Amino acid sequence: MIRMVISSFYNTLIDKEEAIPTSTMLEIDKLRNKGITFSICTNRSKEDVLYYNHDYPFIDYILSYNGNYIYDISKDKIIYSKPLTKSIIKEIEKIYKDYKITYYEEDNKIYKLEIKVKKKDINLIDKLNNLDISKSIFTYNKEYFIEITSHSIIDGINKLKIPTTEIVSIIGNNSEKELINIIEKTYVVSNSSKELKEKSNYKTKSNNSHGVEQVIKKYNQ
Repeated sequence: MIRMVISSFYNTLIDKEEAIPTSTMLEIDKLRNKGITFSICTNRSKEDVLYYNHDYPFIDYILSYNGNYIYDISKDKIIYSKPLTKSIIKEIEKIYKDYKITYYEEDNKIYKLEIKVKKKDINLIDKLNNLDISKSIFTYNKEYFIEITSHSIIDGINKLKIPTTEIVSIIGNNSEKELINIIEKTYVVSNSSKELKEKSNYKTKSNNSHGVEQVIKKYNQ
């Protein structure tokens, strides 16, 4: 039995026009009418997602900053919050004092750090191994970034009190790659990285070809 579908957002749910196909939203609506919750997991803020949910509400939960800030849309309530501590931030600032650090805040608390590094300096991430944080590397426009949050995605998902055996996830970004390890039925879209596609047993098309919609249809039958 499936009780929840989690989809990552950019590079997965929205297409190349930065829109969510109407047919996909209709399939999500059918899913929710069957009592299956639909949630978004993203490394961005909840506001980025709410913009798309305004005219056609179709989301139950937003797991922003990779699950470190969970927002229940129907109740307009934060149900989980795990920002980075000031001491952790200071440690990271010492290590990366010569690099550009971008701070992502929500309610005057910092939930994510993004550090732009050169390819040759990627191994600096190993200096963070003694810190109680979640970290990953991603590329954008051929530039390299280290992304840091307080805890892993699984900590946030556990707060939803739904067994991972009853969850399906659809991802397209390295930021959410941990879902492959904790949710057996994790689909990877075809426009994602080679690393993700090699790790997952479940594949689907890109959302330019309605990949997310194709997965949801399987659970609407």
